[in-house]
Amino acid sequence: MGGGLIKYLGSNLDLGAQIRAHHFTRVNWENLHIRSIFCKTAVSCFLLAKVRGEAEKVGEPAFLESNINFCSNFYLMEEREKTIQEILVKIKEAKEMDDWSHVNSKLLEKRLGWYEENKSNLNLQGKDARKAYTLLIKYSGIDPREVPVVYEDERKIIWRSYNWCPVLEACKRAGFDTREVCKKGWEKSVQALIEKINPKLRFSRNYERIRPYTEYCEEIIELSD
Repeated sequence: MGGGLIKYLGSNLDLGAQIRAHHFTRVNWENLHIRSIFCKTAVSCFLLAKVRGEAEKVGEPAFLESNINFCSNFYLMEEREKTIQEILVKIKEAKEMDDWSHVNSKLLEKRLGWYEENKSNLNLQGKDARKAYTLLIKYSGIDPREVPVVYEDERKIIWRSYNWCPVLEACKRAGFDTREVCKKGWEKSVQALIEKINPKLRFSRNYERIRPYTEYCEEIIELSD
């Protein structure tokens, strides 16, 4: 099966392009989890076709439409659940020890490592606050339509986040307060990342407008004096 799969995919390179174009157009392609989901989706589409005796149809639009959403959504849910469980462990440990330094250090390492690997290809535009906002979107790999800007001037940008968030889901599941968790564990690393644009930029959240207590999380980047 393995040799046949490799041979088939090798002779049908456009299959990968079709799957990516169909279902992976608004995600961060540099994200290794996304690549993993994409690869699993491509392989699953092939295997479904083999089981059904429809291998010759695997690249057809009708086959893609009926199978890609099912396969990719399954693996996406799998990856999301894994992420939620990992975050739950981190939050519980931090709360039990009353020490968030490990959470912060790991996120700092992850975000800054990503920046160093990708900084030459970011192509950020606009004022520094806008650049920092775009940087966060590129890092997260989320659809900009899920984080609409509600205010912007020369020095400040405010947006509202409606996107799926593993920290939010973990907190809802375990009954943790996002106002505490996000402040103590998920703010310093964001601040450190946007300082790569300008050390005078400041990131903050409006903790009176944060999920699940409102329908969105209001977040701000501002250039300090």
